[in-house]
Amino acid sequence: MNFKLLYLSLFFSTLIFAQDYSGQWEGYYSYLNITGIAHDQNNILASAENAIFKYNPTTQESSNTSTIHGLTGETISYYYYSDIYATSVIGYENGLVEIVTPDKVITVVGILNKPSIPPNAKRINHIYEFNGLVYLSCDFGISAYSLDNLEFEDNYFIGNTGGQISVKQTTVLDQYIYAATTEGIKRALHANPNIIDFSLWETLPTPITNWKSIVTFNDRIYAIDTNGNDIHEYAGSLFNNLSSFTNVVVDHRISDDKMLITTTNDTFIYDLPFTNSQTISHQTDYGSNFTVATTVNGQVYIGTENDGILHFNLSDGTLNQQIKPNGPSENNMFTITATNNEVWAVYGKYSISGGPSPKTEKGFSHLKNDTWINTPYDSVLGAANLINVSVNPFDPNQVFMTSFWHGFIEVNNDIPTTLYNETNTSLEIWLGWILSGKSTFDPNGKLWFTTVRVDDALKVYDPQNNTLNSFSLSDVITDPVNGENSLGDIEIDQNNTKWIATRRNGVIGLSENNGNPIVKKITDQNGNLPVEIVKSLAIDNDNNLWIGTRDGLRVLYNTAGFFSTANPQAESIIILEEGIPKELMFGQSITDIKVDESNNKWVATLDAGVFLFSPDGQNTIYHFTKNNSPLPSNGITDMAIDHASGLIYFATEKGMVSFNTNPIISATDLENVVIQPNPVRPSYNGNIIIKGLVDGANIKITDISGNLVDENTVSGGTYEWDQTAFGKHKVASGVYIVMITTKDGEETTIEKIMIVR
Repeated sequence: MNFKLLYLSLFFSTLIFAQDYSGQWEGYYSYLNITGIAHDQNNILASAENAIFKYNPTTQESSNTSTIHGLTGETISYYYYSDIYATSVIGYENGLVEIVTPDKVITVVGILNKPSIPPNAKRINHIYEFNGLVYLSCDFGISAYSLDNLEFEDNYFIGNTGGQISVKQTTVLDQYIYAATTEGIKRALHANPNIIDFSLWETLPTPITNWKSIVTFNDRIYAIDTNGNDIHEYAGSLFNNLSSFTNVVVDHRISDDKMLITTTNDTFIYDLPFTNSQTISHQTDYGSNFTVATTVNGQVYIGTENDGILHFNLSDGTLNQQIKPNGPSENNMFTITATNNEVWAVYGKYSISGGPSPKTEKGFSHLKNDTWINTPYDSVLGAANLINVSVNPFDPNQVFMTSFWHGFIEVNNDIPTTLYNETNTSLEIWLGWILSGKSTFDPNGKLWFTTVRVDDALKVYDPQNNTLNSFSLSDVITDPVNGENSLGDIEIDQNNTKWIATRRNGVIGLSENNGNPIVKKITDQNGNLPVEIVKSLAIDNDNNLWIGTRDGLRVLYNTAGFFSTANPQAESIIILEEGIPKELMFGQSITDIKVDESNNKWVATLDAGVFLFSPDGQNTIYHFTKNNSPLPSNGITDMAIDHASGLIYFATEKGMVSFNTNPIISATDLENVVIQPNPVRPSYNGNIIIKGLVDGANIKITDISGNLVDENTVSGGTYEWDQTAFGKHKVASGVYIVMITTKDGEETTIEKIMIVR
């Protein structure tokens, strides 16, 4: 499905037709935390944290809509479906609203961009439809949005003095619109043309001022207060307290002529006039809190925080099935590993200072054959804070996961089999913890990993003979307890040198040196690093060490001479921007670096998205952000390249997406050059893509008379021509000659492009 993206504001409208990302991107979102639920004639509709999906109970098939299809990836606070308009309306924590129809996504930024509304007051709490309008209950008041005109009608600031107050929910009965607010229950005549006047909103008499919900049922108003979780009926003059709920009420709605009240543990279903016909409670096998509920055709569907949707029979309350679309257990992945068309993800954490707190008791996720296998914490042998996965290169069914709390675990065929700790290895404890860090396999199938706060911080485990050996870093970290609290990436170069990223000691290199280990480090004090905090390392195809720090990028070119050079220096990359020399990635906090098969460098950042640079860093091939790609966040926590599939995966706190790098991977010859589109039709205004190129090749484009219109050097395996003569004006109709010559000049191919204006 192709989606269009439309941006609207309260004051002007701008149409933007978004790129269809599904051709080169995929999304991998979790659908277990249900934030909203509804239904149409054939499907159950639901929202998760930042994506929506539909499920057909008859066919048991599901499909989703995510950032790949035009959603922003922000955190959803309320989901509503309009049967009349066949349209989903999504409200977000930050005030954003998105309208999803069968053929387009409309992003409404009026509330989000309203400067007079504080950022913490823009949350969409509830959506109610009446007479072609949806009333958005927000933490500042109410916004009325027209589904007919796709524009805002008005904002209602209904505080006692016309100020902003939090409105939790609205409903309509007869000629009045009612609002549950933090200043009581308010109402106004919905047809009054001056309804925006706060003085026309009356506050109904009740001693309770703080309300969380309000609905119309059996021609009466029912509301639930925030303080006591009591439900009240409005009888025309007074609110009568009907009953109380033990647990916190999280959802209150009308569905299929029934009133549903959902608490964290139960869903209470009421028939007319006010009869509790069914109560559905927590299930033994599914212990997560309830979030929302709906009913249709004698069935009840209850959303949960961690178990997706639970489907029950209304008549007897029996559980029929669990509904959970294919996806990982969570969106917030700490690290990811990709190999052999599979992806592994873990969800551990460091503290801001690199310590083990908070304790994160979570399992892991494994994508295999396009299906996610989610292993819960109670199956990982008690290993908390899982922070890294390394796949055995000689046995892809065997993986090892390091625990920044308990050592490391071995997993075989998705089943955790052994926890390695102080009881069965020589791993050292510090204050009750074994703080194992990042890990990697060497070419001989040995697992190298770091530990902190102990004397021998570098470990190597041999799965073949179950032996663990240690290496001391005391030559460069003299105080292991206080001198370093977090060792990061570990990389092994072509000379078998082990490179370790640190938080307080820059980059450490270790050579085994035939049994006489040598350890050395470079920092901001002695090695030209911008700061001692190193967050990422990568060895490129030329055996150069790329170093990502909290404050920028460096490259150590002479890795082979590191131990023999008195003062080895890392170097910055200087590029020209409009003729002015500048340092590449100056001041950027770099979270990860990966090298693809063409020696291009993928550089992820804390808040600026991800960059793809040419092998030498001089050219920027891509810069992906949440504004020009399906990335749900500009903060990239980790990356992984699967060389088997050509996909690179980007993990963020809001979910993971992948990008197909195959078009940019360079070829070894010019036998399979492809030009798309060709011919170029009058309706096409995009770039012409030339694929199958050799990295570093020279490309020249001329008209049929031989006049040069474009020339460049190829980075990677793809070149894009914008159809202009050296960036000035669009070229005319005609045949254009493309001559491509490899860098060594030994191979040349000539292609033709037909352009029709």
